[in-house]
Amino acid sequence: MTDTALLRIKDLRISLPAGADRAHAVDGVTLELHPDEILFVVGESGSGKSLLAKSIMGLLPEPDVHVSGGEIIFEDEDLLSVAPERMRDVRGRQVSMVFQEPMTALNPLITIGQQISEVVSTHMTLPTAERRARVLDILDEVHLPDPESIYDSYPHQLSGGQRQRAMIAMALILEPDIIIADEPTTALDVTTQAQILHLIQEIQRKRRTGVIFITHDFGVVAEIADRVAVMQHGHLVEVGPVSEILNAPKEDYTKSLIAAVPPLTPGVRNLKPSAEILLDASGLEKTFVSGGGLFGRARRETRAVRNVSLQLQRGETVGVVGESGSGKSTLARLIIRLIQADRGALYLDEVDLLKLEEKDLKAFRKRIQMVFQDPFATLNPRYRVGRIIAEGPLLRGVPKAEAYRKVDELLELVGLTSKAAKRFPHEFSGGQRQRIGIARALALEPEILIADEPVSALDVSVQEQVLRLFTDIRDRFDLSMLFITHDLCVAAQICDNIAVMRHGEVVEYGRTDGVFSAPRHEYTQALLASIPGRAWLSGQRFERTSHA
Repeated sequence: MTDTALLRIKDLRISLPAGADRAHAVDGVTLELHPDEILFVVGESGSGKSLLAKSIMGLLPEPDVHVSGGEIIFEDEDLLSVAPERMRDVRGRQVSMVFQEPMTALNPLITIGQQISEVVSTHMTLPTAERRARVLDILDEVHLPDPESIYDSYPHQLSGGQRQRAMIAMALILEPDIIIADEPTTALDVTTQAQILHLIQEIQRKRRTGVIFITHDFGVVAEIADRVAVMQHGHLVEVGPVSEILNAPKEDYTKSLIAAVPPLTPGVRNLKPSAEILLDASGLEKTFVSGGGLFGRARRETRAVRNVSLQLQRGETVGVVGESGSGKSTLARLIIRLIQADRGALYLDEVDLLKLEEKDLKAFRKRIQMVFQDPFATLNPRYRVGRIIAEGPLLRGVPKAEAYRKVDELLELVGLTSKAAKRFPHEFSGGQRQRIGIARALALEPEILIADEPVSALDVSVQEQVLRLFTDIRDRFDLSMLFITHDLCVAAQICDNIAVMRHGEVVEYGRTDGVFSAPRHEYTQALLASIPGRAWLSGQRFERTSHA
């Protein structure tokens, strides 16, 4: 790392609209990025880290959110003062950004090759053949298979990891001096996440690029960071080498963030030896068919769940882990009968739920409830929270006064106040919405709770609170839980037993501590080996030094 800064942010202030929870999203931040450095900016949602990144790119949603003070110096120019034409030239050619969700950043109507080629044609005049060759070269550099095929593919035809690689290729095509990566691995599986992190590090070393990496995942920090800047409520709380931040943080806020990171060491909980089997699934199968029909498309079959069997004891939490496409969420939807299994059996109280007609399921549905990954997408935005939670009991004939009295009790149980009943979902944070989703699931007093990736989108501190809430509720009501997750650290903290799924099959099943300490299947071994920052998450002192 050289002494000359590549980018200097001086006393930056970003103002929020009148009526916001605070006047400034970013308040007086001073920070530098050096060549050949990976600088991580970490903090909870609302800390200002993403708006800080967007201000560098000139992408703030002005005029409601705008820079009201400070400087961003790049190549002796203040990017906040340059003409729009100059900013367009800087954006992409010299400073590029990799966004969190490529499906919203990529145009679904244009092929990957055309979208990357458009970046080149905006900044350079090249013959069509030379431009195509350049795009194919960058697709190969980010290790996408068969660049010719990827060039002609649309975003929906690629996997999540491939779309993210395409976004990285788009950011790299003009060989910028700075890459800003805003939560680029948050929604990815652990193995894909590891590949993307290593790709970013490989390219950064090869091109000696400066990288600003926005994240709330400290495992990712431990994997590739050189320096770390910690933000809270728009202020820079602490900045220093990654070894100092992870081993000896100075500020209380940094200490609290690190303390909230779920360790990779499983907790051990003794279940009742004679606990009853509440749910017994055997031989579950589900195949999805697409294509065929009048237009001559090839018929395609996808075996999403293959001969899966598992049992759930009263009071037990079984975790289902695996990559996207492994069949975890499909399995959850089969159990709750949101989709119909092709074959198999699912016994609850010696009744095979798979053989019941829809009209006969009502008595059993209240006993199995689900908490979804994205509460904002599953909470009716037109209803107040009280009505959302009370709706289930009301549909089952509970008197209105009793149903709303229970709403107040449930809101208190999940850590909110009764005043929350009169507000709409959009008035709450992500963690609070997830608590509302849990309260809605508990309103019918279920015996089984199915949680599908319920903490994957939450900050580490909020994630810790929600996991503690799940544990408290399980223990208080002797609930059985099926916990779907791709985060093995989360699984280690809450699950008694683990089912590892791959290509629709359970390839390994056992006690959580046993699976983590001595995995038998090579796929499980690969998953555990891919966890970013595994040694630090396992309790070891961070020892890696900067690669520079």
